[in-house]
Amino acid sequence: MTVCRPMRVIIIVGVLTLLLRGADYLTGDATQIGLFRVDGDLPPLVWGLACVIAAVIVSVGMLVKRLEVAAFGALLASATYTMFAVQSADQALFTPPVDDWRFAADYAARAVTWGVITGWLYMRAGVMEARRKKAGEGAARE
Repeated sequence: MTVCRPMRVIIIVGVLTLLLRGADYLTGDATQIGLFRVDGDLPPLVWGLACVIAAVIVSVGMLVKRLEVAAFGALLASATYTMFAVQSADQALFTPPVDDWRFAADYAARAVTWGVITGWLYMRAGVMEARRKKAGEGAARE
């Protein structure tokens, strides 16, 4: 498996961000998630676990050189950030006064970034598989 150095750096930075966000949600103030006041301890726990689980799956996939596994973790990260964007947009745009919409835009950008990483990892895994098959056919002919 070869993951180009720039993509590897992007994935590492994204994983670190997920881990830090997840740790903050798991250990921080249970009554508030960023802009949002929440009722009970469950929402921060769920979002914190979602971030940590996605980061762990991406990391394990990269470490064991299984791009499909890493791509699944990236898909979870994209879905998590999509939900953060939806919640932020709802809070910022539909609760007067209209304010703090930059959070929704930031979360949406992170969701798209993880979506691009997901697609790139799946495509890269497909290319590597096709190369293995082609190399196997060439060896079988000789």
